[in-house]
Amino acid sequence: MKFGFRKPSFKRSLSAATKGAATRALKKAILPGYGKGYYTGYKKLAYNRLYSLTTASVFDLFKSSGRKNPQNLMAQAAEIEEKKIAISIRREGLRQYDKVTDFVKEYQKDNLNKSIQNALNRLQSYSNRYLNKGVYCGENLYQFVLRSIGELKETAVKGITKYECTIVMDIVSQMEQGIDSHEVIEAVRVKYVEKKSADFPQSDPLEEFAINPNGVEEGRQQLEVFNDLSAKISSNKHIFMPEVRIKLLNLVIKYYGLQRRKVCINLYDYFELELSKKLLSSKREITKSEYQQALDIVNLLKAGKTVDDVYEYLEKRYSR
Repeated sequence: MKFGFRKPSFKRSLSAATKGAATRALKKAILPGYGKGYYTGYKKLAYNRLYSLTTASVFDLFKSSGRKNPQNLMAQAAEIEEKKIAISIRREGLRQYDKVTDFVKEYQKDNLNKSIQNALNRLQSYSNRYLNKGVYCGENLYQFVLRSIGELKETAVKGITKYECTIVMDIVSQMEQGIDSHEVIEAVRVKYVEKKSADFPQSDPLEEFAINPNGVEEGRQQLEVFNDLSAKISSNKHIFMPEVRIKLLNLVIKYYGLQRRKVCINLYDYFELELSKKLLSSKREITKSEYQQALDIVNLLKAGKTVDDVYEYLEKRYSR
């Protein structure tokens, strides 16, 4: 990176002010996002910004005149010092970006499990986001990734996302300490082995519910009850809840697949498990309401209510 005055060139200055200005204006009118790094690359854009901040033209010496206020000079000196520090941090972040990119490229196609591969992809994605930040962002790449991934981990709903965020933070923390890349990946490979690590989220939550050896037989009986209820609801045109019925019927189709696999979970427990997950992950209020209505029906069935009792409840509450 160059510091100081740029070598003057009258030929290039004239070209930039005439032909170059016309070319830039034309491209800006035709190409959306021209001048924002989409065409030259974000790394080149960041370099150009740093270059313009660390260098100056000799002609700038003749632009300022008059007496200077000492207080303004002190403020300007302090501002320049802050900018120098910010530029130094930014340069450090760009060096770290090169290290992260080389690290990801070297191990992305290695024999790693799916969670570590996803973590590497997430690390590269957030590193690319760092290049879009301003020159005076005040944090290097490692600091940015640790902060951003930490925020994502706090707000993530899925356990697998939290797990991958933990891997990314562990990798970046080791790289920040200057540990060799081979040692980093070996430590990660040993620590984060799917289904052997205590931190790995349970990939099949059905195992927690499938503790009843009679679950398959109970599920078949419950399927008959639910089919009777579904047929009774569909015959009544006054009970209007088509979306809720579709959601429950889709789960019934999936449950048939579980029965073929001899998974020991009954229908109502499966309904409760899947509907609770959907209710937590849904973002639209109307969809949450539909899942809650379906869950209310399941709770009534689990409480031992008959088909007539549930039908009477739905008729009172959802009749048009």
